[in-house]
Amino acid sequence: MKDSGKVGVGGVIRDEMGIWKRGFCTNLGIISNVTAELWGIIRGLELAWEEGIRKIEVEIDSLTSIMLIKEENREGPYANLVKMILEWVKRDWECKIIHTWREGNRVADCLPKRNMEQDMGLTIVQEPPDSMRSLLLENIIGVAIPKFVKS
Repeated sequence: MKDSGKVGVGGVIRDEMGIWKRGFCTNLGIISNVTAELWGIIRGLELAWEEGIRKIEVEIDSLTSIMLIKEENREGPYANLVKMILEWVKRDWECKIIHTWREGNRVADCLPKRNMEQDMGLTIVQEPPDSMRSLLLENIIGVAIPKFVKS
């Protein structure tokens, strides 16, 4: 999420039924969107591991980040972050990283907006904010959000 030059990321850990377990948001300051997306993946994997989760599916809406991870990018400005992600993925757990459209990632996208006025760093969100409850419910029951995709 980008706002006034500052970039933040957020994520949500939910169980297999889509029920909220924990959320996080991080104000990262002024960095590129791709760098922010990669840091968001790292923070989400760290939090899931700390929560004792050993089967996880990470949904992200950045095709660039997916490509960097799938190709195990070892050069360029994102190499260290990709290496960190791959080290997390290779731990003793079942971990998949998959693409979702931005419309399918609305819950996670709401969290950084709440954190942009706070200091830089990680904020753990124990309960879903009231403003997100309808999005969570829509996601759980499978409300379709139209998306125009060029063929």
